[in-house]
Amino acid sequence: METRSCSNYAVLKTSSSQCKTLLKEGGKYTSAGKFAPEKTETLNLIDGEIAGFQITQGIMLVFMILMIIPSLMVFLSLALKAKANRWINIIVGILQTGLVIVSGIESSNSYFTFASSVEAVLLLLIVWYAWKWPIQET
Repeated sequence: METRSCSNYAVLKTSSSQCKTLLKEGGKYTSAGKFAPEKTETLNLIDGEIAGFQITQGIMLVFMILMIIPSLMVFLSLALKAKANRWINIIVGILQTGLVIVSGIESSNSYFTFASSVEAVLLLLIVWYAWKWPIQET
């Protein structure tokens, strides 16, 4: 059994060719997920690399911005006037739908494909409802 560790993470390769990501918590390792053996070559967490891309602070900032957008849209739906709210929902909904579709195309995991499909449908419903909102004079 081979174990390599880096800061708070360790990758353990078992004799059965299954790779598990383990999270070190106070000297104890707990399972944080399991990766398919054929995918482990593209996932190099120890070197800060995923699918050949170096994970930098800038990339992490982009990921965080993408994660904040839905929460921001909930707030803006309450705070903006109707006309601005309508167009922001249409524009951001279309952009987010595109991102969800692009990120879900390459996935071989059925749970990720299902979640991406549901998210895309809900985003398209938001766009449709925003498009159909009656135009209100302010």
